[in-house]
Amino acid sequence: MKILAFAEQRDNKLKKSAFEIVRTARTIADQTGGDVIALVIGDHVQAVAGELGGYGATKILIVQQPELGKYSVTAYAKLLPRRQRENRQIFFFFPQQQWAGILRRVLL
Repeated sequence: MKILAFAEQRDNKLKKSAFEIVRTARTIADQTGGDVIALVIGDHVQAVAGELGGYGATKILIVQQPELGKYSVTAYAKLLPRRQRENRQIFFFFPQQQWAGILRRVLL
């Protein structure tokens, strides 16, 4: 099983929850023989995304565009179907309630 862990950032810095989510996803992946894929969305986030490997991310996907610098349910949700097709059999792991809006847009 692949676990897609959303690593939240603000102002090009990973939030504490990003590390907690990746670490928790790693624990689940270890129990199921899976992989952890961290997804970092924003602008100028490549420099900080590498930190997630130290918390258990097997792979780090970076989506970097100027218009993604500020959180937007609509913009972020448009990215997920493409990522889901690229990584089959994925369990989504969201850090906060706001991500529920993204998941609703993707699944409905």
